Amino acid sequence: MSAAHGRLARTLGVTDTWAIATGAMFSSGFFLLPGLAAAETGSSVVLAYLCAGLLMIPPMLCQAELATAMPRAGGAYYFIDRALGPLAGAVGGVSAWIALVLKSAFALVGLGAYLAILVDVPIAATAAGMGIAFTLLNLRGADHASSAQRWLVIVLVGTLTVFVAAGAMHAFGPARTAAEPIAWSTAEFLTNGWGGFAATVGLVSVSYAGLTKVASVAEEVRDPDRSLPVGMILALVTATALYVAGVSVLLAVMPQATLFADLAPVGSAAEVVFTGGWAMVGRGIVIAAAVAAFVSTANAGVLAAARYPFAMGRDRLAPEALSRLSKSGVPVAAVLVTGSAMVFSILALDVASLAKLASAVALLLYGGIGVSVIVMREARLDGYHPGFRSPLYPFMPLATVAISLALLIAMGIKPIAFALTLVAVGATAWAAFGRTRAHRRGAILHVFRRLGAAATPGVERELGAILAERALEDGGRRTEMTAHVDVTDRGPWSAWAHRPLRSLHLPAGVLVVLVERDGDVFVPTGDDLIEPSDRLTLVGRPEALERALDQADEAAGVSDTGSHPAASGLAPA
Repeated sequence: MSAAHGRLARTLGVTDTWAIATGAMFSSGFFLLPGLAAAETGSSVVLAYLCAGLLMIPPMLCQAELATAMPRAGGAYYFIDRALGPLAGAVGGVSAWIALVLKSAFALVGLGAYLAILVDVPIAATAAGMGIAFTLLNLRGADHASSAQRWLVIVLVGTLTVFVAAGAMHAFGPARTAAEPIAWSTAEFLTNGWGGFAATVGLVSVSYAGLTKVASVAEEVRDPDRSLPVGMILALVTATALYVAGVSVLLAVMPQATLFADLAPVGSAAEVVFTGGWAMVGRGIVIAAAVAAFVSTANAGVLAAARYPFAMGRDRLAPEALSRLSKSGVPVAAVLVTGSAMVFSILALDVASLAKLASAVALLLYGGIGVSVIVMREARLDGYHPGFRSPLYPFMPLATVAISLALLIAMGIKPIAFALTLVAVGATAWAAFGRTRAHRRGAILHVFRRLGAAATPGVERELGAILAERALEDGGRRTEMTAHVDVTDRGPWSAWAHRPLRSLHLPAGVLVVLVERDGDVFVPTGDDLIEPSDRLTLVGRPEALERALDQADEAAGVSDTGSHPAASGLAPA
């Protein structure tokens, strides 16, 4: 692969993954949606936020498994493509990209609304201008964007904690009098019945869509086996706790009629909570939290969403110009296209439409992720070696599919129609760019192979290459996946001498990644002849490595005694 289409640098740690996911979940979900959601279901909106958070656990666990097995740019697109093939990948990629663009655009509209509290500015124009600013920031690279993200999220979580604590003291503390009833005590619990409640759960699920953003930058995460699942779990816990506590405070201090119609409910609640000499302090806290939330969501949105067209361009499902990296390693064209789409969405769509449509797309993706986990597990590829495995298989991926379908149906016909439209758009993208150029096949064909049908080795080879890359770069975390072999004219590995590498017929998932010969080290090709005195470095899953060594023993006529004396065992590289 040329430098122009090379790998993205791994610069993000566990704090970055937490910050990207947390910041992405705290803009519209808390600063805009509570009023709209409460209007749909009444005071049960608190339960709706809690349910939406709990329902995100299966998709989160499934996504963590896929991301640690295949840490590549594009997240959901890449997973679905490698599991189900490029047609499904194109649908998933287009859907994921649009979902993140709409979510980020929604956040920028909210930022404009809160800035309008301070100064008289046009909301849409302000939001569009901020979208351009964040696009320019991301053109400097992921390390700059993620550094800003960490500080934004620290400010956000800190100020929201102060707001929740002050609101709880106002609503439930000793200073409250009997003449000031808690607002939710007079509000109807289920305004539109359980159907309205289910629809609200689907609506507020967009508040948790930030979890999908982390997987799209997995290629840039250091030690993804730990950083991705830990960062995602911490982000979901943080978001759910603050959502439930914060929305409870909003219901406790604001009359329901006011809350239902308010597009800046946190700002209005602050005027009730912070009074007297604390009014200016409270106003500053809320505005600081809102700005930090919307800025972090928009920043994370551009960072993550741009990786989808980048990955699709690299896979030839989109124009290849989108996959080109600048000298500093930034996918410039993909960032510019993403930023332009955000600005267009701000100027062309209204807030409610953005929220509902983004929720529908996120739910569509969750279903695809659940199916992808099942396919990758059942394909039984040697190269599929996730550092984190979703527990309770197959119930977690099946629950992911069921949850996404149930919530999508509950949201109504318009979101479903929009989701189907995206399927058509993705299929069109595949027909236009990928049908004649993307010749790979999905892992699902390996499931068919188990049933007696044909399969292709493409995905298996690609996963083996990823496995090799991870074993050599993880600094010892995957040492059981590496072995050394010293080739001699006589002995356990004599059958490998004087043969081209490709003739060894190693088990799937095992690669010879380095050859040390006469003091030189090089990466071999399939046509390179193995010479006596060569030292080979093999990478693969432990059980596949063991089979490779056993095959060499049998070819050399050595009985299997359970050890391989001429190999550095299955020793670390």
